[in-house]
Amino acid sequence: MTTRSIPVIDPAGAAARSGATGENIVVAIIGTGIDGSHPHFARHANLDLPPPLRHYDLTLLREREGFLRNREDLVSAPWPEEPVFSAEALLDLHGHGTHAAGIVAGYVDRQDADLDRDREFMSGVAPKCKLLSLKVIDDTGRGSELDIIRAVDLVRTFNRRAGKIAVHAVLINITVSEDVSNYACGHTPVCEAIERLTDSGVVVIVPAGNNGIERIETEMGTRQFFGLMTISDPGNAESAITIGSTHRRAYEYGASYFSGRGPTRDGRLKPDLLAPGEKIESAHPVEPMPPSTGKRTKRAKKVERRQAPYAIKDGTSMAAAHVAGAVAVLLSARPALIGRPKEVKDLLLSTATDLGRHEYLQGRGLLNLSHALGEQAVTQPAPAAEPLPPAKASHLLTQVLSPPETPAALQPAVGRKYMVAFSYPGEHRLFVTRVVIAIRRLGFQRDHIFYDQFREGDVIGIDADTYLLDVYTKQSELTVVFLTAEYNAKEWTGLEWRGIRDLIKTKRGHAVLPVRLDETPIPGLLSTDIYIPPGRDPEDIALTIFDKLQSNRKKGLA
Repeated sequence: MTTRSIPVIDPAGAAARSGATGENIVVAIIGTGIDGSHPHFARHANLDLPPPLRHYDLTLLREREGFLRNREDLVSAPWPEEPVFSAEALLDLHGHGTHAAGIVAGYVDRQDADLDRDREFMSGVAPKCKLLSLKVIDDTGRGSELDIIRAVDLVRTFNRRAGKIAVHAVLINITVSEDVSNYACGHTPVCEAIERLTDSGVVVIVPAGNNGIERIETEMGTRQFFGLMTISDPGNAESAITIGSTHRRAYEYGASYFSGRGPTRDGRLKPDLLAPGEKIESAHPVEPMPPSTGKRTKRAKKVERRQAPYAIKDGTSMAAAHVAGAVAVLLSARPALIGRPKEVKDLLLSTATDLGRHEYLQGRGLLNLSHALGEQAVTQPAPAAEPLPPAKASHLLTQVLSPPETPAALQPAVGRKYMVAFSYPGEHRLFVTRVVIAIRRLGFQRDHIFYDQFREGDVIGIDADTYLLDVYTKQSELTVVFLTAEYNAKEWTGLEWRGIRDLIKTKRGHAVLPVRLDETPIPGLLSTDIYIPPGRDPEDIALTIFDKLQSNRKKGLA
């Protein structure tokens, strides 16, 4: 990971010697989300944001018809405050956003987690900087240019509300096809949004894309074509810092074969810089757990949460993430540059190391953070790691992502619409949301969960009390009810509880899992009933839900 590639971009170790770690700098990552449970981001609380910043899943806005009608709404409209918008942004089923985030920031060592390798620590370029997750790729791999524009303009909204530069840099970690038939190069809607953002004082870093090579099947076999003018949007945006990929042995290998090449279609020089993008090891989301064959012990659950998985990926997104981390380091070391994205770009370009390749492949050369921080020039490359075979290009960014496979064990039982439904009082919405996200991390699909924030459209304009009782008693395999003082006192949840309690009375208690959040006496809950006691954390509750469903199915009770 960056423990090997950091010396490539900072050969003199200037960041470490100066103590510049990205502290107090916020980098927004627009992509597939970030795994909020990964230990890599725990030590320095990289995902804990100061107000008014909040993580957002922009894909959920598609379900709010009429919420955003035009470009002005993107900037002026009040953004939704539901916790689910923040929580879902910290769920990454594809791994691409988490991998990039781990390159930018975070730190983990053997005291934090079991690295399961001969490695003492794993570090991002700017280990202490804050990360803002703006999710624009949904669980099925769908995304749109409009979602990217919404995310870009949301950064401007955050800064306007804060009255200062609260988000200092943005890494757009996906690419889109350039619409050459309707817009001039560099003037597509997403490029124009980037120009507005940099004009407002935010540094924008984007990948050059992975279209540097094209393979065509012929009768004579596979032919490879290396072409110019293969920069993807938003890499064509003039003010953005567009990053191509290189190997850790940059002086020998030059630009990666898959890295997008310039010039732009209107003749401008791109990419701007190169950074390591081959065989980069970084954080990877915790994989959904396979169905267990037995009851998990407390120690096993602890180990599951402590695992710190890492993966190796290739692509210009990985290269761009190195530059985003370098920008955070630079801004933390030189606060006078905050709000001056053109000066930041000019400084990085003017201090880059020329690799002796054509400017359409390398731009101004290899990022050199040591030079940018004012260190004396290093004329020799850093010691190279062991030789590696050329990397294969990742086509994640230019194609629709493949939806993750869902194990059969994580599908609703025959005749049921939902695997699990939640009943709770609104005062404890945030806690319940954390439970929902925890079971999502176990591999549950959103469509298989009845949670009111996922189903607002289903209950508007209907007889909600009758509908909800039908969901809890007939449509769901398991109803999880959160019992509290507020739940007992409210008329609405009291009605829900009476219907749910009827399941227990009719010998269907296996379909109900009570969770007590306090010790309030609950009418109808007997001392002989089995429930989850107060004080359990959301992850443990999610594991119990998983085990309860599996146990019911083994007994033929689903």
